[in-house]
Amino acid sequence: MAIIKTPDQRVRVFISSTINELADERQAAREAIGNLRLIPVFFEAGARPHPPRDLYSAYLDQSHIFLGIYWNSYGWVAPGAEISGLEDEYRLCGNKKPKLIYVKRSAERQPRLQELLSDIEKSDTACYQMFSNAAELQKLIENDLSVLMSEIFETALAENRQQADPVNILAEFAHVPMVELPLIKSEIYGRDEDLTKVSELLAKPGVSLVTLLGAGGTGKTTLSIHLGHRVKEHFKDGVAFIPLAPVTDPKLVGSTIAEILGIQDSGKQSIEQTLVDFLSDKNFLLILDNFEQVVESSKFISDLIAHCKNLQILVTSRTSLHIRNERIYNLSPLALPSETSSIRPGDLGNYSATQLFVERALEVNPRLILDQENTEAILEICRRMDGLPLAIELAAARTRFFQPAALMSRIEKTLDLVSKGQKDLPERQQTLRAAIEWSYNLLTEETKRVFRLLGVFKRSWTLEAADVILNDGKTPADVEEMTERLLDVSLIKPVLVSHSSEPRFNMLQTVHEYAREMLDLSSDAKDTKLRYARYFYELCEAADGHLWKANAEPWMDKIEYEHQNIRAAFYIFIEYERFEEAWNLFYFLCPYWTLRGGFSETMQWIVDARIDDKAMWSNPGISPRVVGRTVTWAGYCKLFLFDLEKGFAMLAEAEPILEGSGDEISLAYAYMFDGCYGSYLNMPGSPEKLEKGYALAQKQNDSVALSMFYCWSAEYYRQQGRMDIVQKNLAHAEELARQDGITYILGALYILRFTFDVLNPNHDYDKTAEDAMSLLRLLPEKGFKGLKAAAWSGLGYSKMMQGKMDEVWEPMYRGLELSRTAGEKESLIYGVMEASAYFSIVGKAKPAHLLFGSLDAFIAATGYPVVGGAEVQYNMAKSRLQALPDPATSARWYEEGKKMRLEDAVAYAMAEGK
Repeated sequence: MAIIKTPDQRVRVFISSTINELADERQAAREAIGNLRLIPVFFEAGARPHPPRDLYSAYLDQSHIFLGIYWNSYGWVAPGAEISGLEDEYRLCGNKKPKLIYVKRSAERQPRLQELLSDIEKSDTACYQMFSNAAELQKLIENDLSVLMSEIFETALAENRQQADPVNILAEFAHVPMVELPLIKSEIYGRDEDLTKVSELLAKPGVSLVTLLGAGGTGKTTLSIHLGHRVKEHFKDGVAFIPLAPVTDPKLVGSTIAEILGIQDSGKQSIEQTLVDFLSDKNFLLILDNFEQVVESSKFISDLIAHCKNLQILVTSRTSLHIRNERIYNLSPLALPSETSSIRPGDLGNYSATQLFVERALEVNPRLILDQENTEAILEICRRMDGLPLAIELAAARTRFFQPAALMSRIEKTLDLVSKGQKDLPERQQTLRAAIEWSYNLLTEETKRVFRLLGVFKRSWTLEAADVILNDGKTPADVEEMTERLLDVSLIKPVLVSHSSEPRFNMLQTVHEYAREMLDLSSDAKDTKLRYARYFYELCEAADGHLWKANAEPWMDKIEYEHQNIRAAFYIFIEYERFEEAWNLFYFLCPYWTLRGGFSETMQWIVDARIDDKAMWSNPGISPRVVGRTVTWAGYCKLFLFDLEKGFAMLAEAEPILEGSGDEISLAYAYMFDGCYGSYLNMPGSPEKLEKGYALAQKQNDSVALSMFYCWSAEYYRQQGRMDIVQKNLAHAEELARQDGITYILGALYILRFTFDVLNPNHDYDKTAEDAMSLLRLLPEKGFKGLKAAAWSGLGYSKMMQGKMDEVWEPMYRGLELSRTAGEKESLIYGVMEASAYFSIVGKAKPAHLLFGSLDAFIAATGYPVVGGAEVQYNMAKSRLQALPDPATSARWYEEGKKMRLEDAVAYAMAEGK
């Protein structure tokens, strides 16, 4: 038989499904595959509508990936055949190629298809996922194929397949984390009209902010999640759910949003401005949940909307934001019969409040008796709870032990729904407080104590953390048993964490508020808070020493997830004037902030813990060693953010403190920070400080400090014309970094070598491109945005210097986007110089001049030193501009650029580049 070939030679994805259904889904699969620049292969693309087995067998043989989409139909069984073509395609695939299987949810599936799916599900050779609609399928396919292609590429590298052109696999490394909405875990009752009305409100032109307003427990969070899923297909850049319940400081709203969106905070501009830069050109929906405790940040929300024309925000709150353009949607309690109406068992499903009660009660007690007595009790309980979903769910959870009529009698005896609440709270909030109080009062004294103490956690907790808090040496507690008890009465709930198999738990925010209130009123408050703070202190202390090296990522992830608890621990130490522990926490986290971002928070911690207050440096409660090393790293943070005067002053004060403390490695860092930044600015004494730092690091045999010295001294020795020392030091740095897995140093080495290579007119730019791709493969998914930006920019610059102009813009764009959203000014400066030169070469004079004018204004304002490779790139870009025609118009654009912030000029240029 002649070989039958598909009409392409790229990676081919064979799509298997029945022809008589799933037309929209097949089109979605085609688009998903095409978006990744792969080739979709359909067997019906041949000459006949029902091709013979030879045809689809040949197509399968020439395809690289098998993708099956199934719903109801088993497909056509040809005469003389025992199985359909659909099943035959799957069987023919065997184990020769990756198999991705997607099954549309259905209750009417043909029996033979169900048998096939059962076989597939039992096998260990296929990835099997369910979906509901074409849009969901498209996202699943795009995500799964991206991951699969990465794995295939890494395998190819391991087998030394060097033929691939790095530029052809750019998409593989252009990862933009997708922010997933929380899953819909259960049906929402009585909210169909609300879902429709709010969806319509969001669709109206000019509506940028909608606030779901209601008392605690009305179901605002649940409704907002359902809304996000309903409207997400209308926002091409995505929908993100931002839980603000753990955030009580309005100043942290911006950093919380940035953290969830995966935007790194370099601290070189406010995180709020970084968010504006990131969202300014996005068609995006932000859902900000539980806004009431941070309502003072409303001005930031107003500014965000004003500068991001395609951004919409949905807020859930107990109070309005009171800002212009806010559209308020009042969320009422669930529907109930009128006060005078009677109800029969068959009517319970007609009212959303009673329907919710019955459904939740049946979940915990399938033997629930729905007779007339219990029906009337259910109605009365729901009325007493004012139709608030949370209160109803708490009440329904008690039917595990009581039928509704018995439950009603206990409420009458123990719960005064209004008068026991605080009179200055809204009535419905009093009702919710009473419902929680009622659940609390049904607990044993031991379980009440456990509930109170768990209120200390700021976010979720593990069983290990709970054990430390609960077992204070006075009253032993069986943590697992106590957890089960609280789960049973719905006062805590399990939390799914994707990166950890360790079980975690938390409380609804309103329940947490009550638990914290009970803790603060108890005699346990101070001891519990300090045990809590000490637990997270010890976590950070254990991470110290690991964060720079090969095993850093698990520690980084743990700190990131526990960051709100760690922040709370920091402020507990300050509250009780335990400054040494607060300062140590700052010191422990400095590597985390350097690698993952967050320098804006470092500035706040420096102020709040009074680290920059010289009077504190002689505080007898803080040892000289802790003072010296903390002030050293605070000075480094100041230098990193271009607060040079304060940074150098703090280092100058820290050095003599450390000289008498015996902490030689911290003194080495102080000298190196001082010498490194000082040598860039040609400050007297800087080379000597670098050498003193090196001698101490060598004495301590500290690979991180030594490799930093070898990198940071390179520019100084280059300026002295000692390239022999530069090359020797860089080789030493690489040896140490590879030996101990110091990823940060490997990234810094790439940047240094790139800047030195730019000085060589005969440099091999193929090698620079290869080095850039190697760095992108090396860097972890999270953090390191400045290094990633530098690698993308370097790749684009290399292609430009080789004259491959059609391969320049995509990597250059990636670098600019990473730098802009991360607030990484240094990598952004390089990217701007390269982009300006690129636009000049391709004849786009306006963005070229705007970028260069904005760059010159930034350099003049900050005193950024343009030396070495940066000077070469700067001069090249400038000469390209001077060669452009129409000097008068060019000068006007240049002056216009000087008035623009660097980020605004870049945003304009990025749009032009598209």
